[in-house]
Amino acid sequence: MHDLYAEGVLWIRHAGAHRHRGELREALECLNSSVNCRRAVDDAWGTAEALTLRGDVLAQLSDEGAARRSWREAQMAFEALGDTRAAELRERLDGALPDSLAGQ
Repeated sequence: MHDLYAEGVLWIRHAGAHRHRGELREALECLNSSVNCRRAVDDAWGTAEALTLRGDVLAQLSDEGAARRSWREAQMAFEALGDTRAAELRERLDGALPDSLAGQ
């Protein structure tokens, strides 16, 4: 049996390793895979987590439009779940990028 939930978690870990090494394109591919796995098992929170991280990487790659779309989708999912991360994403979408992403 194929465990897509666990695979989605592993893709996020791989993405973190790539991102740490500055391999942003590879990190993005891993995050796309994580989003797909987590959607396939209806893991709303995990999907929102992966979308948030995907938005962060897209911002680092200077693709602001795609970053904002990813954050918007994550924000809506977190709001539906009643998760406080929705407020943080709302701030990003209002234009206040976190210091870790600004100027990259």
